[in-house]
Amino acid sequence: APTLGQALVGKLAGVQATQVSCAPYVSTKIRVRGVGSINASSDPLYVIDGFPAANDVFINPNDIESVDVLKDAASAAIYGSRASGGVVIITTKRGKEGKGRLDYECQFGINQLAKKVKLLDASGFAQLLIDGRNNTYRDLVQNSGRTWTDAMFSDDNATRIARVGNASSVSIPTDIYNFGTQALITPKYNTDWQNELYRSAPFNRHNLTFSGGNAGLRYLLSGDYQQQGIIVATKQERINFRANLDAELSKKFRVSANLFVTSNNNCEVQEGRFNQGPILGALIYPPTFRAYDDNGNGNLAKNEVAAQQSAYGYQAVENPVALAKETNITRQGLRGTYNGTASYELLPGLVAKANVGLQTYNEKYEYYLPTSLSSGNNVPYSPQATAAATATALTLNTQNVLGEFTATYTKQLGKHSLNALAGYTAQKTTLDQISVSAQGFQNDAVQEITAKGADPTNFFQSATTSSVGFTGTGKQAETLLSYLARAQYS
Repeated sequence: APTLGQALVGKLAGVQATQVSCAPYVSTKIRVRGVGSINASSDPLYVIDGFPAANDVFINPNDIESVDVLKDAASAAIYGSRASGGVVIITTKRGKEGKGRLDYECQFGINQLAKKVKLLDASGFAQLLIDGRNNTYRDLVQNSGRTWTDAMFSDDNATRIARVGNASSVSIPTDIYNFGTQALITPKYNTDWQNELYRSAPFNRHNLTFSGGNAGLRYLLSGDYQQQGIIVATKQERINFRANLDAELSKKFRVSANLFVTSNNNCEVQEGRFNQGPILGALIYPPTFRAYDDNGNGNLAKNEVAAQQSAYGYQAVENPVALAKETNITRQGLRGTYNGTASYELLPGLVAKANVGLQTYNEKYEYYLPTSLSSGNNVPYSPQATAAATATALTLNTQNVLGEFTATYTKQLGKHSLNALAGYTAQKTTLDQISVSAQGFQNDAVQEITAKGADPTNFFQSATTSSVGFTGTGKQAETLLSYLARAQYS
C-alpha cells in the first residue's frame, strides 16, 4: 500500500481507516475511539520511534516494523489529553547484525476509481427536469386560482412566464422538450462527468534499503519514491529518506538516532463546495452538456451551464474538467524529523531514558484561478472574469521541539510483576504562516502575486487554510509541560 493509512485498512480490529478522498495527497482518516468531540480533533496521536508526529503521516509502509494501537486509558495515560483520540505507536525497522544488505523493490500498477456514484444519464436527467418544471408550472397556475388543463403542458416558455412569472422554475430548455407533443427530445450530449474527471492513472514506487552492522553498531538506510493521481491534472511526487542508527556503548548504556525526511510536490484540485470544486461538480453538472467543443481539437466547453442559469435555473457551476485542468494549484512540502534516545541502566531493573527531538515542516502553496474560467456567471476572458481572476500564495513554517525524560522500574517476583514509570515531558510547537491573495489579472501570462500581473490595488490577506489546518496569516505557539507517573501490577 502506498501510505500508512491505506496499509492499515481492514488490518486492525476496532480501528476505522477510511480513504476520504481520491486525491493522492490526502491522507487516510483513522479513528481509534470514534468521534469524541464536535469541535476538537478526533484523530489519534501518532508516535513514531518515540516522537509524537503530525497527523498527516506519509511514512513509507516498507519502513514499518510494527504498529500498536493503544485504546485503553491506562496505556495511553502517559500522553495526557493528546491521547483522547487514541494512540498509534509505530516502530520502524532497525539494522541487524550481519554484512551490509542492499534491497530494492519496485512496484508498478494502475489506480482507478473503485466505485462511481450512480447518477441519471442525459435522458433521465432531462425527463426529471421536464417533469419538475411542468409540475411547478401546474402548481403555480392552480395556486393563483386559475383553471388548469393538461393541454397547458404545451405552453411555451414565454406563455408560462407571462402567466406565473418564476422563469427559472417553469422554463424548459427547448433542445430537450417538444412543447407541441409534450415529449422528451433525446439530448444531443450524454456526458458521464465522473468518467471525464477520473482516469486510470499509472503509478510507480521504488524502495531502496541498505542495512547491516555488528554487535555494537547497527544501521538502516532507506529511500522511497512514489507518484500517483486518478483525477485529471493531479499528481503527487513524494520522496522519503530514513536513517536509523543503534549503538550499544556498554551493557548498560545504549543510544539510538533516527532521521526521517519526506518531500512532496503536489498538483491539486479545489475541493469542497461552490463553483471551483470539480469533484462535487462532477456530481451536479448536467449530463446534457458537453465536456469539449464539437470540432474535435480538444478545446474545453466552458460557461455553458452558467450562461443558462437565469433562464433555466441551473446552478452557476463550471465544467468540472475545465476546473481541474485550468485552475493551477501546487503545493510543495518538506518535513524533517530528527530524534535521538539514550538509556542507562542505573540499577538492575531501573532504566533512565532521555528522548530529544525536532520536527520541522515547510510548505509553499500557490493557487491561480485564470481569466479563462467563468466565476459564477462571468464569461471567460470578459472584464468580469478578469476582475475575478485570483492568485494566492501561502508559506508555512512549523517547528516542534521535544524533550522527554523518564525512569522505568521493572521487577518480577514469582507470579508477581511490577512495572512503574515516572517522567517529565516538555514540548513546544511554533507556527508562522503568511497567506496573501491578489485579484484583477489582465491575462494568464503571469500567474504569481506580483505588480506585473494583478491590479496592485487588489492585494489582500487571504483566508486560505494550509495543510496543518491553520487559516490566514499569523503566528502561533503552544507549549506542553507534563509530569507523568504510572504503575502496573499483575
